[in-house]
Amino acid sequence: SRFATLEATGWRASATIGYANVTGIVMLIGLVCAANRAARYGRILDDLNCWALATGVLATQSRSAALALVLCLVVLSILWRPMANILLWSVAWAVVALAGLVPSIRSHGPHPALAVLAAVVSAGALVVLRRPGTKASVRRLLAGVPVAATIVAVVLLRARIGGGGSDNARLHIWHQAISGVLSGSVFGQGPRQLANLSRGHLGPLLTHDDPLQYAKYYGVLGLVALAFAVWRLVVAVRHGRLRAAPDLWALAVALCAGVALVSLVDFPLQVPIVPALVSLVVGATLQPVDNRKDGHALQQI
Repeated sequence: SRFATLEATGWRASATIGYANVTGIVMLIGLVCAANRAARYGRILDDLNCWALATGVLATQSRSAALALVLCLVVLSILWRPMANILLWSVAWAVVALAGLVPSIRSHGPHPALAVLAAVVSAGALVVLRRPGTKASVRRLLAGVPVAATIVAVVLLRARIGGGGSDNARLHIWHQAISGVLSGSVFGQGPRQLANLSRGHLGPLLTHDDPLQYAKYYGVLGLVALAFAVWRLVVAVRHGRLRAAPDLWALAVALCAGVALVSLVDFPLQVPIVPALVSLVVGATLQPVDNRKDGHALQQI
């Protein structure tokens, strides 16, 4: 229970962050960076690292992180296909590991035997399929395993995937926040909920929408500051395309798109580690590097 949170639909991985959705986006950032290394060097250990991180993302059962993962896949499929292929392989076999975790997710106690078995099978199959000499018959035989695991996971976790209660709660919070913004001053209401919490008064702290959160706390000035930060980020990424290796640039674009999507339905920008990690990745794309003939960067990240 130290690394998971019990909710109405079962256990969700949350690590030491304590909030599964933010844990999911942090692990997604690590996953995309790991996919860059795996696509660059082609080592089995890097493939397994991607698989482990993908399993972690799925174990959070965060729908916003899942949407960001799909968006990253789409962006990378357009900009740098080798990374997208690694990401797709990792997620496909991570679903098998997730299926082994379902009994533990839905019960009051762990089922380590099934979880370990599913993890060993999925990791082993990934290693076999990533080897260049694997026979086509073996590939066809194993191809159906992730499909079957996906069906099992979707059926057994349908209550979490549907998430009607969570959606209704968000809509209610957004409605209250919009009403507060419209009735507030041009300078916003300020983060007074945090002050109330320090006095022992509980109340809604975050709106699960970063632009709306800035508007609520800091009014028009907050929105202007946020818009300026986003504009500077876009400019930095655009300049990075001309100065950095294509794979690093594609990585930065994919992560920025994923975090931007999640910020519309959650509060990743309110957790310092998320903007710090994104800034680190974007900063890496601003450094001019000598490219190899295949377009990869020479320095490691």
